[in-house]
Amino acid sequence: MSKRGAEDSGNGSSQPPIKKVHFEPHLIGPVSTLEEMDIKVLQFQNKKLAQRIEQRHRCEAELRARIEQLEKRQTQDDAVLCVVNRYWNLLNEDIRVLLQRFDAETADESENKNENEATTSFLMQLSTWDKEELDAQLANRVQVSKRAVAKVLQAFDRLQQRNDKIWKAIKGEGEEGAPPPSLDTVVLAANEEVTAENRRLQALSTTLHETHHSMTLRVAQLQDAVNSRDTENAELKNQIDDLQYELMKVTSTYISYECYESESKKAVNEQKELKLLLDMYKGVSKEQRDKVQLMAAERKARQELEDHRQKAKMAQESKRERRVADEDALRKIKQLEEQKYELQKQLSCARPNADPLHAFSRPFAGSQEEEALLNEMEVTGQAFEDMQEQNSRLIQQLREKDDANFKLMSERIKANSLHKLLREEKQLLQEQVVTRDQQIESMGAVARRLEEKERLLQTTLSAVEKELVLRQQAMEMHKRKAIESAQSAADLKLHLEKYHAQMKEAQQVVAEKTSALEAEAYKTKRLHEELAMLRRKAERMKKMEQAGSSMDEVLLEEIKEYKETLTCPSCKVKRKDAVLTKCFHVFCWDCLRTRYETRQRKCPKCNAAFGANDYHRLYLST
Repeated sequence: MSKRGAEDSGNGSSQPPIKKVHFEPHLIGPVSTLEEMDIKVLQFQNKKLAQRIEQRHRCEAELRARIEQLEKRQTQDDAVLCVVNRYWNLLNEDIRVLLQRFDAETADESENKNENEATTSFLMQLSTWDKEELDAQLANRVQVSKRAVAKVLQAFDRLQQRNDKIWKAIKGEGEEGAPPPSLDTVVLAANEEVTAENRRLQALSTTLHETHHSMTLRVAQLQDAVNSRDTENAELKNQIDDLQYELMKVTSTYISYECYESESKKAVNEQKELKLLLDMYKGVSKEQRDKVQLMAAERKARQELEDHRQKAKMAQESKRERRVADEDALRKIKQLEEQKYELQKQLSCARPNADPLHAFSRPFAGSQEEEALLNEMEVTGQAFEDMQEQNSRLIQQLREKDDANFKLMSERIKANSLHKLLREEKQLLQEQVVTRDQQIESMGAVARRLEEKERLLQTTLSAVEKELVLRQQAMEMHKRKAIESAQSAADLKLHLEKYHAQMKEAQQVVAEKTSALEAEAYKTKRLHEELAMLRRKAERMKKMEQAGSSMDEVLLEEIKEYKETLTCPSCKVKRKDAVLTKCFHVFCWDCLRTRYETRQRKCPKCNAAFGANDYHRLYLST
């Protein structure tokens, strides 16, 4: 007790006291017999089982609602993943088309294989991958997209370098001291023709690309639909398995519930039998009840008689012991009398003058009285034993009569109960016979209706057979048409392949013409820029010639113009030292910073929106 008290005191500071669970008592009510108590206990157990079953049904309903909610959420997530996958595939496809238009080097076969594997059956792969495989596959797909973008940038850099070379050739600089190429009217005329052809091919390529893009979208949508249907099919199979498992569980619980119900029915039947016996006991007449009470009183008297008999046996045993003690005392008295007689004889011998008759008179009289008493005691004992034997015989006869009466009473009660039960069974059988007759009549009516349905079905079957013959003939005709359409489809496929080859050749020509046109456009742009620069130089020279001695004023005016160009157009005070990467307009850092902080995040010139990572410092060096 001391150790337990110490542990409780030590743990009392760290842990809160344990809350006691209080159970509400269930009042069974007044019970007179054990059978009624068992019946009420079974009823209480059935009630508790019904409550548990209802609670389980509620839990199952809540879980089903939760499962439906999770399934809806999963379908929404699958739809979002399908959209992301589709647009990612479109991005990769657009990048691939750009690479083909730029004539970039294609990736090796392993990379193309990885890309195709990464962009097909996305949902099925997500359902089979674990977390590590998912991270690895997504990282691989991101790397594929990054490599494709890097290739596009490389192709753009190559085009930029080629345009620079062409521009240098147009300017007449040449490479390694070579003479500058000459431009003539023939080249310009050819350029115009190529430009017109390029426009036509560009329009054709655009229409083909749009159709290809729409077809790719359609194929991706259909593929996503197929994948979603596959996942739904798998989910439905899993739901079927779960429902079968739940059905097995419910069947087992139903079987156990039926067992409990059968046990409760047995208990109810036993209760009915006990009630029936009680009613029969109550329905017995007053004479029989008085007889039963007299028999109970007789039993009580018999018990008292047995007690008195035991007491009589004990008294007889004490009497026997007393008689044995009396016999011992008489023997001792006889011995003493004999000793006395001998002593008196010796005394008479010593005194011869004494009277001898007086000496012998007293002992003789005492021995006769004792013998008479002993004879009377034996006679009374024999009579008492005879009376006891007679009483035992009479008691045995009374017992046999009582047992016979009890057996007759119990047999009569059982016979009455059996008679009542047989009467009830007879009534039930009569009711069953009536219900069976009604069922037979209803089944006869059902059989007649089924015969009528059979005749109708036979007529419909003959009509269906005729229709089947017609359908077979139509099917053969459609088969012939299908063969003909397959042949025409094969011919159309050959024509389509031919057109595809022509389209590829046209795309190549368009790509070549486009590159040449872009080069010429770049050349013309650079020429216009040089022309504008030369015009500005000519105007400045004219001003200098007109000014004459005021060259300083002209130079100051130019310096002023240069300063205005270097001044921020927003605040008109500070120098330009920041650039917007969205539109490449240049302003001062403070203006862009204040615009970003005051949430006026648009370019002052073109109103292009920008963010925190879209403006950077700009350093101008001389």
